[in-house]
Amino acid sequence: MGDIADEFDEETVARRDAERIWIVPGTMRQDELTRLTGMPFPDDTETETVSGWIVECLGRLVQEGDTVVTGHGWKLRVVTVEGLRAGEVEVRAPADHHAQAVS
Repeated sequence: MGDIADEFDEETVARRDAERIWIVPGTMRQDELTRLTGMPFPDDTETETVSGWIVECLGRLVQEGDTVVTGHGWKLRVVTVEGLRAGEVEVRAPADHHAQAVS
């Protein structure tokens, strides 16, 4: 018998687009994004993925171009939409961020 796949089984592929900018899948878990970029998430979030967190912040489903700015100055912009969720998200660190994250 084979494994049953779900949306969290797909390989998470993120790439560094420029200094302080990453392109990540909306299905990426928040803890993975924090490890990759250093971006903090609030402790009281009720979602696990980047896309889910953006939806939570907006209070509605995402559209291409939607942008969320955190209290720490991080900017997340929905680049593509796949179904009801963000497909790709551009994550931009604040100008004073000096991450040692792996790309």
